[in-house]
Amino acid sequence: MAPKNNHHVLWITDPWSTLDHPKDTSLRLMEESLKTGISTYWADVHDVFLENESVFVNAKALFEIANTPPRPREAATFRFDEIQKLPLSFFSKVVYRTDPPVDLAYIHPLLIMRLCTPVAKPGTKPLKKNVKTIEFINPIEAILGTSEKLETFYIKGHHPPSMVSSQWKELSSFGVREQKTVLKPLNLAQSKGISLIDWQGDSKEAVFELLKRATADFSTPVILQRYFAEIKTKGETRLWFVDGKLIACAQKVPKTGEFKIDMDAGSRLEKATLTAEQKRVVKKIGLQLMLRKIRWAAVDIIGTYITDYNITSPGLIVGMEALLKKNLAKLIIETLKAQ
Repeated sequence: MAPKNNHHVLWITDPWSTLDHPKDTSLRLMEESLKTGISTYWADVHDVFLENESVFVNAKALFEIANTPPRPREAATFRFDEIQKLPLSFFSKVVYRTDPPVDLAYIHPLLIMRLCTPVAKPGTKPLKKNVKTIEFINPIEAILGTSEKLETFYIKGHHPPSMVSSQWKELSSFGVREQKTVLKPLNLAQSKGISLIDWQGDSKEAVFELLKRATADFSTPVILQRYFAEIKTKGETRLWFVDGKLIACAQKVPKTGEFKIDMDAGSRLEKATLTAEQKRVVKKIGLQLMLRKIRWAAVDIIGTYITDYNITSPGLIVGMEALLKKNLAKLIIETLKAQ
């Protein structure tokens, strides 16, 4: 049975069958949560619902992970109690970790939970005596009010030369000036929808059609960023933050011949050593995350340029733990234990 105490933590993820159980960061964190005696529950993102004026979730208490070396955290090793219909107010903390795209299916559960739940901000007192508050990690307002691709612009001087637009004139003008650019959708992750555009070598017609599709017929903004050739050999650096403090970093190196990082398609992790200039950028990122009340985040940099944020479901913890021989999950879970 799950530990019995007054502090229950709910983990909301994508559907169980879609998870990469051995490598999934959420499940690794849930494993560590259970080890430390935290009352741990899991629910599918589709299990959040509104009934009249109350928010409920069909959740299951996690009581055991029966690991069988050398392949831990297989789907069948997670042991849950029966599904319970529970009011969201039953939980003291909710960790919302579904993967992008940040579309209506992603947003609506957040809006439901925000609508009917008194929410406490980290480090503040409850709204009233005897009123149950729930802390969300990361906060609902931070998730709803943040674009992971645009967050880089909050730290001046450390975003790559970029163009964000839905219009061919602006996008093409920027692209021709840069000669090579990386195209990124604003609402996706894990390298989905990313393309390299050679504005000198690719035909204008092909580029036009690519951007027409990416922008939904020039109606939805995308981002073009300067292409850094060193990405092919040096990759980019993944930084993992908890409460504004860097807990680990690693180098993400693409598969030979590739320009983008895809950890499911041959990219690899290597140890990283930060330069003095990068350490100064790390401090700026940490301060900005705290200002935005973003408690858990993974940030990618190339040199001193910040190329991407991940605050919806920051990942790669399993791979980084194996590389660094360090229990990073325990450091992250300390966030949950603090009341």
